[in-house]
Order: sequence, then C-alpha cells, then structure tokens
Amino acid sequence: TGDYPGYEIQPPAEVLACPIVTEPTFVALAAGHPLLDRVTDSGELPIAAITEPDWVISPDDDRGCEYLVGSFERHHCQPNPRHRAAGNVLTALVRAGVGIAFAQATSPGRAGITIRAIADTPVWYRHVLLWRRNHPIAQHAGLIRQAAIDSYTNAIADSPAFQLWLRRRGIAGDPNLLFSLESSDPFSLTGHYGCDPAQGNLLSA
Repeated sequence: TGDYPGYEIQPPAEVLACPIVTEPTFVALAAGHPLLDRVTDSGELPIAAITEPDWVISPDDDRGCEYLVGSFERHHCQPNPRHRAAGNVLTALVRAGVGIAFAQATSPGRAGITIRAIADTPVWYRHVLLWRRNHPIAQHAGLIRQAAIDSYTNAIADSPAFQLWLRRRGIAGDPNLLFSLESSDPFSLTGHYGCDPAQGNLLSA
C-alpha cells in the first residue's frame, strides 16, 4: 500500500509497516495534448499549466484526493477534479483527452498516453509494505522489502520521464539514492523514515 506526506499510515498494533520508496508523482495526458507545448526544457510541466484542464481522479478512501488538492493549493493553484474513474475507464478518458490524471513515476505510459513530470515536484507518494506480526511471512519481511526495492529499481528503466527527472537531480548514477530521498523532501515535516525489517517499525532518524 502507500501514503502521502501528512497522511502517513497508522497501522493497528498487530500490523507492522516498513517504507519501500518515496517517489514523485507525474502526470498522464493524451499524446498530442496541447499542454505538451508547455513542457519546459527540463521535460516538466509547470504546475500552473496543469490546473487548467479537467482532471480524472481515482476514487479512494485514504484521503489521497484531499492531499493532492492541498498540494496544489499550497502552490496557489486550484485543480479541477471533475471526473472520478479508475482502471481502464480512467485510461480511456485520458487517452481521449477528456482529462489528465496522476501517474506513478515508473509508468512507461501506454499507446496514446504520455507521461511528464511536474515542475517543483509538488506531489509525492510513498510505497509501504505491511504485514501482520503473527503471519508466516513476518520472518521474511526483510527479504520481501529488498525484492520490492529491486523490482522498483528495475522499473525505473521503463520510464523515460522518470529517468530524466533523476538525471536532473544527480540521482541517475545511483538509483539507490532515491530510497533515502524522503530524508530531505517531502517527509521532512515528520522526520526521515527508515526501517528495521526485523522489528517492522517506522524509525525516525
């Protein structure tokens, strides 16, 4: 699962949590969308530009939309989350140019859909591994977390937009630096979260 800055997961006592990676959130829009003309030399879309069109937002119950709207408002912008859809419906609406949507940084895009970063990186998402204390996999939590990190690192190669974002921040040479990025941004408000897989708790450094 995952969470957002200021909306961190608070698992019950019988559930342990460990972060995997914090990533920037990008934008998915139709190939040929007029907004692509406003992409900067850095390959990013100005936040003011992406508040103009309608948005397609995934329904959720984790206050994600509240965080997303609040992030834009802190940049003195107001998005227009006009449509609620998920899965193939969301993809079809974006491809048809009905609206734009948020996308994971590792998304390679699809036919008819382009992925671009947002300037100033206003929106972040953290992937978190959860497991029950008394579950048989608990003793393997460290190995599972490392497998997730390895899988995520491999996925970076499929996203040109993410690779460009990393290069411009000097991280491309060592993608592992991404896994400590929250030490400075964006979770600095609540501390730098690390994890002791043996204990499964969130540690503030």
